[in-house]
Parts: sequence; C-alpha cells; structure tokens
Amino acid sequence: SVLIGDLASALMQGVGPVLAVGFAGVNTVSAGLAVWLTRRIVKESGLFDSAANVIVFGLVGAGVPSLVSAAFGTEILTASGIAASIDRGGVFLTWFLSDVVGVLMVAPVFLVWLERRDDEAMQTPLWLGTTLYTGVLALSMWVFLAPHPTAEGVYSSSFLFLPLMIVSALKMGRRGLVLVVLMTGIIAYVGTAVGSG
Repeated sequence: SVLIGDLASALMQGVGPVLAVGFAGVNTVSAGLAVWLTRRIVKESGLFDSAANVIVFGLVGAGVPSLVSAAFGTEILTASGIAASIDRGGVFLTWFLSDVVGVLMVAPVFLVWLERRDDEAMQTPLWLGTTLYTGVLALSMWVFLAPHPTAEGVYSSSFLFLPLMIVSALKMGRRGLVLVVLMTGIIAYVGTAVGSG
C-alpha cells in the first residue's frame, strides 16, 4: 500500500514516471525496514507497553528508516536536477524530519487502535471525550490558524496543549492520546501550509 500510495501521489504531483517509481521504491523499502527493525527489537511485549519500547519505536522505527529514505530520496532529487547539489543538506534534513514526524504522528494511531487490548477499555463519559476533543480542536485552530501579533505568542500558547494531552492519556488511555496528537498535528500542518502555523 505504501508503494501504490507514493506512486499515485508522485504521479498526481506531475513527477515523471521514473522519479515516481524511485520515490515509491525508497519509501516502500524504508517502511519495510521500519517494520522489520521494530519487530526484531521489540519481541515479547506490545510496542507501546514500556518507555523502552516507545524509545525503540522513535529511534529505530522512525529514525533509522527515515535516514535511509532521506539519503536515497535526496540523491534521486539531486541526480534528476530537481534539487541543486549545493542544497543537498537542506533537502536531506527536510525529507528526514518530515518522514520522522509523519511516522511519529500517524503510525501510533494505527498501531494502537488496531491492537486488541482488554485492559484499555476505559469507560470515558461521553461528555468528557466530547469536551476534550472539542478543546483540542479549538485550541489547535487558535494556536496554528489564528493570526498572532508576535511569534512569541504562538510559542508560549503551544504549552496549553500539555494539560489536554495529560487528561487524554489519563482518562482515555493511549487511544485518546494518539488521536489528540494526530488532531493537533494535522491542524499544525495546515497552519504551516497556509503560512500561519
């Protein structure tokens, strides 16, 4: 599915078929590497059952494959002439950071929600869940989409997310927390894309 998604995405953006296959191949290999490395290191317990496993996921599952895809992707862009060879470091860093952030924001949602666990069937009242997600949505839109007179206003207001994340983790478990992180990340991404985040 990574291969097909990346191939379709690259072709829809007007990238030539050879480059599209190169990008899709690099990202597919890096995704496979992430799964293989994570499974080799985390064998017995669940992926997010301990702090050590979470660190392994962050470093090995997100970091190492992102290094591989950024290195090969940068070379493909440079060899094709799309990226100037003088800007190789900037292209590498952008590719690496976007891959890491993408993995850390999106993968846990699927991994946590697809995992069958009876011990995490928390009985969260509907009013609490609705209030929490509405608060995250409103705060995210205010921090990342609303105009702020100074950059310091954005930076200091981003700390307001901590109480919402703590409440979601304590009252709604890992499933609630990964949804809060994903919602916040999507709105931050949109804010960055429109120039206000």
